[in-house]
Amino acid sequence: MGKQMDMDRLDEEVIENRRRYETRRELYRSFGYDIEREREFILGIVRPVTGPVLEIGTGKGYMTVALARAGARLTSVDLSAEVQRMALLNLRHDGCAERARLEIANAEQLPYAAASFDLVITVNVLHHLARPRAVYEEMTRVVSSAGRIVVSDFSTYGLEVMDRILQSEGRRHDVGSGSLMEMREWLLADGFKVGLHRTSIQDTIVGVR
Repeated sequence: MGKQMDMDRLDEEVIENRRRYETRRELYRSFGYDIEREREFILGIVRPVTGPVLEIGTGKGYMTVALARAGARLTSVDLSAEVQRMALLNLRHDGCAERARLEIANAEQLPYAAASFDLVITVNVLHHLARPRAVYEEMTRVVSSAGRIVVSDFSTYGLEVMDRILQSEGRRHDVGSGSLMEMREWLLADGFKVGLHRTSIQDTIVGVR
């Protein structure tokens, strides 16, 4: 009986978490930002998703879910257990929790061996980073010799949209020193071939050796 009650509570939590997501998705749309369309754009760049995948910055797990649904078996790291709890609820809602391993880890000091992943991806995290170079060095360390590094972040216009969304909620959008074009230059200097893909909201680079 106790186990069934725990499952019922979990189901309710999954449903309530999804309701909050749908509300937020509609808010974003009202400002011209379609979350799911932008994620599909990124997935179109990285497909097919094969081999071990590392996602840096789980957040609430929206990209984690998209990658899992695309067939990835992935590890996703974040500093916050609280947001990873929400990510787990999102994974459960879509029936793909078994495809993702969520771990608390600092992207500046990843607990993984060199060349462990065929795809290292981070989405809308770069502009928050205090030490982007340290994270970059870890990404290049853990990616395999034939692997890909995918870094996607808001365009200048996308950041403006996010500012307006958060201001409407009485919040601020803190931005660090991370720059996509700077990371592109680092990849090129280290011998990667780099592709650039853009929407009005999102800029994405793909580095391959």
